[in-house]
Amino acid sequence: MSLSAVLGPGLVSIYGVGTNYSTVTGMVVPNQSFFFGVVDQTWDGQNGSVSVGQSVLFQQNDIFTRLVYNGQTYTLIPEQKAILIEIQPILP
Repeated sequence: MSLSAVLGPGLVSIYGVGTNYSTVTGMVVPNQSFFFGVVDQTWDGQNGSVSVGQSVLFQQNDIFTRLVYNGQTYTLIPEQKAILIEIQPILP
C-alpha cells in the first residue's frame, strides 16, 4: 500500500524505516547511520533523480520525518539526499 498523501516539493517517501542491508544487490552498510529503502512515492508523481520502486541509500541525518499509515511506516527524505540508487546486477 502506498502512502495516501501528496508530498511536498522535493520529498520522496520510502517504505519502512530502512535497513543496513540491500534486498536488491546484497550490499551491506556497516555504519548504522545509513539505510537502504525502496521508494514508495515521489513528490509530484513524476520521475526525477529517483523513481518509485527503486532502492536507494540514505543517511539518518537526512530524514525529514517518519509517518505511520495503516500500520505501515514511511520515511520521508529530500530527493537530492539519496546517496545512491541500486541497479539489478547483470548475471553472466
